Amino acid sequence: MSKEPAEIFERAAEDGFIQQLKYHSTVSQFGQLSGALALDGKEARKHFEDILYNQVLNGKFCKEFSKIEDDLEKEGSENPLNELYRRSEESELGKAEKRVRARLANLLVA
Repeated sequence: MSKEPAEIFERAAEDGFIQQLKYHSTVSQFGQLSGALALDGKEARKHFEDILYNQVLNGKFCKEFSKIEDDLEKEGSENPLNELYRRSEESELGKAEKRVRARLANLLVA
């Protein structure tokens, strides 16, 4: 079995769930960040079924990623992944993650 899930959770423990995505492929980063912004926890199953059938299997996700692929080498807000990171960090999950990490850091210092 691959150690990838363990590595992902180790990075999440070190960097947080959002920031650990930077160690994934750009395809993974784009899909997870853009998809997470639309996620409602109560509708998670329905959301992922929709992604599977209406984005992945029908090729829509591939077409959308292909549109941004040339911009991935750009700097700052011209890079679509940077914009997705900015928006994700401003989301409720991103804000909560910052609060938790700050509290944990304070525990380690004390």
